[in-house]
Amino acid sequence: MALIEMRLLSPHQLHDILREQVLEKILGIFAWPEGRYRFLQVREFKQNVTSINLSPENLGSAGAAQTCQSYAAC
Repeated sequence: MALIEMRLLSPHQLHDILREQVLEKILGIFAWPEGRYRFLQVREFKQNVTSINLSPENLGSAGAAQTCQSYAAC
C-alpha cells in the first residue's frame, strides 16, 4: 500500500503486478522434480488480503504445458 500512497503505482497496477507474481510462483511449482505439501484449514481468513482470481484449470494447463516445454516430454 505504501507504493500507492506514494503515488508510484495505481491500485490497478499493484493488482496486476501481484497477480503476475502469484502466477510465476504457482507455475514455478511445476518445475520442481519432487516436493511435499500440506494444506492447513483455518477458521478465520486474514483481513485485508488482496484477492487474485486465477482459474485452477488454466493454471494446471499452463503448468503442464510449461513442464512439457522444459523437458520436451510431450
